[in-house]
Amino acid sequence: MRHRRASVRGVRAALPGLLTAVALTLLIASTGHTQERPVRNVADYPTIQEAIDALPPDGGTVVVPAGTYTLPRKIRLPSHVELRGEGMDTTILTLADGANDHLISNRDLRQGDTDITIRDLGLRGNAENQTDWSFGVRFENVTDSVVERVEADDFTKDGFYFGYNNGNGVRNVRVSDCRAVGNHRYGIAIKDGTQVRIENCSFEGNGFADEGAGIKLGPDQGLDASNNWIAHNRVVGNYEGIVLYAAVGYQSHVGTNVVCENDVENNQQHGLQDFRGDHNRFIGNWTSSNGIDLDLNETSDVERRDCPTVDTGGAGAFVRQMH
Repeated sequence: MRHRRASVRGVRAALPGLLTAVALTLLIASTGHTQERPVRNVADYPTIQEAIDALPPDGGTVVVPAGTYTLPRKIRLPSHVELRGEGMDTTILTLADGANDHLISNRDLRQGDTDITIRDLGLRGNAENQTDWSFGVRFENVTDSVVERVEADDFTKDGFYFGYNNGNGVRNVRVSDCRAVGNHRYGIAIKDGTQVRIENCSFEGNGFADEGAGIKLGPDQGLDASNNWIAHNRVVGNYEGIVLYAAVGYQSHVGTNVVCENDVENNQQHGLQDFRGDHNRFIGNWTSSNGIDLDLNETSDVERRDCPTVDTGGAGAFVRQMH
């Protein structure tokens, strides 16, 4: 039906002339920075975390050379830090057997973090060898951050999870050109978030172990997943496709989200679902061969036109034309 469209010892071989740890700096322009920031190369440190911890208090960039890295515990990223690999298919971080942890988290869950960038990495959850929850990227209480060109596969819960701590969720975060494949619950989940952009990503084979979805906006009790932007994604062959869900009795809110020009096909249950949402907008999506292509509510707004205008400035860069 068409509706329009952590040990890294032994991994020392850096590329010729690759950045060294001491004197090099990098001008970070893509996330809005105008000052030079220090760079650390993981090849010069025993672990990825030690390279991160070697940055000064005002942050910098950590480069992870191509290779495969097995991590027994999560990487914790503080504010103003970029973690950068050499490609989602060439720099691979794998959760060690029995780690039962996330692969990447922000550092200060209670006070919160800001201005974190993760790019050009492949994350592998090794779910068969875990006995508890694991996530690829888990952000709680994070603002003004970017995740791009990151693949998160085979985690016992979610590839990407945006949650909350100390009453604060995730705000103004962009997830672009990412992939999530074969995660047991969700490809990406927003449990408490606003002004999150999920765009140009691919979600496939998620949710079959835990009746989840490719993309799920489902806030926990009393929380909010509103004013988010989900556009130009490929959501194919999951248990559920794109689900906006305000659970009965939770006093949660899922409203004024824009779901725009996504390709949603061959999902076992719903393609697009808006359960008890509040004036969510569905614009130019393509749905085909899902269990139920569309399951919307009386406030859902289905439009056949181009996506709204998007402000492309800044780290999170969000939709300005929401109405």
